Amino acid sequence: MPVGDSLLVPNKKLWRWYHDNLSGFLSVSAVKERHQHDFVVKTKNGKSKNIRVPILEVDNLGDDMAIDEKQIGGDFYTILTNRNSGKIALLAQTIKASELSQLIPKFGLRGFYVIAIFIIICYKKCD
Repeated sequence: MPVGDSLLVPNKKLWRWYHDNLSGFLSVSAVKERHQHDFVVKTKNGKSKNIRVPILEVDNLGDDMAIDEKQIGGDFYTILTNRNSGKIALLAQTIKASELSQLIPKFGLRGFYVIAIFIIICYKKCD
């Protein structure tokens, strides 16, 4: 039984109350922390583009990493995940290698090298 039903509060209202008030998600310090790794790139037409990087955790790097791209709310993100621990090391609002390469210095001395590349191509629905 959902918590909202137990408290006689609609579940959406309970979630919104938690999100906006209890979790600290909207606090100034939380917003600054989520956007501390954001950076700006120049586009071909000379305009500036802000690249959001809400997750950049050097401690989550490992020997067996997976890279994937996802569309979230109309924006494309690159996700770098540690396959052994399941933890996300990077979530960046870009899929362009030229923009992602600007993040490598932020990982410090933890070097990158490729051991194997696996490609999954789906022409139909992948199961």
